[in-house]
Amino acid sequence: MPSRDRFEQRLTAVERVVVDGDTAIDELDEVATLADDIDRLESRIDAHDRRIAALEAKLDALNGFAGNVASVNDAVERQANAAVATVDRLEYRLAELERCLTDAHPKNSTSGVEAEAEFAWSESTQEDGDELIQGDGNESIQPVTDQIDHDGTTALEADNGSAEANNSATVEQTATNILSEADEPNSNRKTPESPTADKSADSRTGLLASLRSKLP
Repeated sequence: MPSRDRFEQRLTAVERVVVDGDTAIDELDEVATLADDIDRLESRIDAHDRRIAALEAKLDALNGFAGNVASVNDAVERQANAAVATVDRLEYRLAELERCLTDAHPKNSTSGVEAEAEFAWSESTQEDGDELIQGDGNESIQPVTDQIDHDGTTALEADNGSAEANNSATVEQTATNILSEADEPNSNRKTPESPTADKSADSRTGLLASLRSKLP
């Protein structure tokens, strides 16, 4: 029977293995050792995988931080470029302003002190010229330095004081003339012939009396 033959063949193989079993047992020990080594290697590989995953996470965090730093650097660079552009515009405007001032004031213009002295000299000369035209023409024009007194009084202030003195002298002279006319003898005047003339004479006498009281 075929099944019986197969059974016998298997039994023979088992007997052969049992008889020659020393070599097979040694191989089994090596296989068990290899299996243990493989298990240890697998556990170490798993540990390394976990460490690699942690390192990858840290690397991703560092990449994100570097990206943020790069974006901040870009923003700072843009602000710096804007500041440089603003400074350039200011320098250009200052250059334009200096050019306009240079065009308005030539290079051979006098300094501030000399300009003020020339202005004072021209003003004083004009005032003296007006006085010479109005007066007798005998007064001489003095420099600005000679027209400043030791106490700091300028020629303009002196001219104002002399003008006020001339005005008061003119008023006093007019009042004196009126009073002298009032004090003339009656023989040199015509006798009033009407009451209206008497009233005008009385009013004139009152005016003269008030002028006398006001004179020093």
